Amino acid sequence: AAHTAQSVHMGAHDALRIMSDQVVVDLRAALKELVENAIDANPNRIDIVLKRHGADALEVHDDGAGIPAEQLEQLALRHTTSKLRRFDDLGQLRSYGFRGEALSSLAALSTLSVSTRTAADAVGTLVTFERNGAVASRTAVAREVGTTVTVTNLFEPFPVRRSELLRNARLEQ
Repeated sequence: AAHTAQSVHMGAHDALRIMSDQVVVDLRAALKELVENAIDANPNRIDIVLKRHGADALEVHDDGAGIPAEQLEQLALRHTTSKLRRFDDLGQLRSYGFRGEALSSLAALSTLSVSTRTAADAVGTLVTFERNGAVASRTAVAREVGTTVTVTNLFEPFPVRRSELLRNARLEQ
């Protein structure tokens, strides 16, 4: 007898997790996306910190322009970018991170926080995000001009991907 599968609507949360898994498939892809965003800020310096080979945390710090306060609420929402207004803008694009998917994917796949300050800001802002990209918390912080993106517990919602990350870092027991 043939097996007939019944279609089930998986829900927006599960669909987001699956789609996000395709944008950031490994530690290298996560790092690439964050470094491209940092380069777009026109920094003099970019620092990368991996804690336990990236298994515990991945942090990219730049001394670039920072992110304006009015953009923070939408920073990790799907399909949100400050670099494109319409499709035709792709022809004049001079930046790396333009798709509006990387931070959304990282929010869905990890614990994501961003600390930033522009030259116009008296203090910086630390924002942590929920899995759906919405702001979970927002706090004033002392910091220099620039941005630090911190990704902790990468692939935690995906046990197989998480295990692969740990194995590749030779951390799995």
